[in-house]
Amino acid sequence: MIPEKNLFARFRVINGNYYITDGKQVFQLDEVGLKIWELVDGTNDVEEISEQISEQFSVKKEMVLEDTHEFITQLNKANLVKIS
Repeated sequence: MIPEKNLFARFRVINGNYYITDGKQVFQLDEVGLKIWELVDGTNDVEEISEQISEQFSVKKEMVLEDTHEFITQLNKANLVKIS
């Protein structure tokens, strides 16, 4: 599963908070969500993204994989990413 950002999704920083929107829905990102968003580039698959998150935040990859998959699935349902 390789996620890619929707061309119409916009990333914004407002008062130090991170948001992505498609003009209809808004997602506020925490530090982990921001890193996942940065890694969604159409080349990294969910396992690669999870591995990088695991390394950066010193958490076991197995713990990160399920949460990363769920987060990307939510972004897909909100039409902020597409999955190939």
